[in-house]
Amino acid sequence: MIADRKLFFIPIIARALQSDDPRQSLEEAFEEIRELGKEDEYQEGYEQFREFIKTDMTSSAEDSELRVRLLKEAIHRLVHDLATDTFEGDEEQKEALLGILRSYPDWNAEYVRIVEEVRVLFPPGIELKLEVLKGNRRIGSFPISPAPATIGAITPGNYTVRFSNGRILWEGELAKEDLIWAYAFPGKDLAMAAETEASKREPTKKISLLNGEITLSVFAGLEAGRIRIESAKGL
Repeated sequence: MIADRKLFFIPIIARALQSDDPRQSLEEAFEEIRELGKEDEYQEGYEQFREFIKTDMTSSAEDSELRVRLLKEAIHRLVHDLATDTFEGDEEQKEALLGILRSYPDWNAEYVRIVEEVRVLFPPGIELKLEVLKGNRRIGSFPISPAPATIGAITPGNYTVRFSNGRILWEGELAKEDLIWAYAFPGKDLAMAAETEASKREPTKKISLLNGEITLSVFAGLEAGRIRIESAKGL
């Protein structure tokens, strides 16, 4: 059993997901987790378990295949957070989880793959930047930082967000419905746009990149819109 009781459910789930019949094994694993969760020393861990899978495991209507999918997605998020150093637990929890991951070849391979990808994308001593292009023309370039970066005077067209090493994060069209207030909010008076501070307007489009590490938000204006890009932790 993992030393940190707040994470007691991880090895129990790991064994179930790696079994020949994960659906049946998960039924038994959930029962074991529920029983342990009744004990005072495991209650906090049980609440973390429920948050981990974003569902109420006491529900009798829970579909077994949905359980398997949710847990695999949660494990993938956990592997990604550990590999990109965005895991929010302490060092003891991190080391305990890494020890578990290394015991399972598929998860360990995914962890190693992500670590190598991050190393290639962000080699030591080389400062990568985020770039925004309209068509083939670069219209913005800025360091990867938790501080939001904003580009104004955005008119309808095709846009690309990429790293300065050439890796494309997003390509797509921003239409007048995304950028021009009269088309984005046809039922709202133009005077409202003029009176509302740009920083307080709601985005017309929000795009998550790199599993949520970078967020691209699009805002409408009177004659042109703007793009705001935020990095969760500066990567």
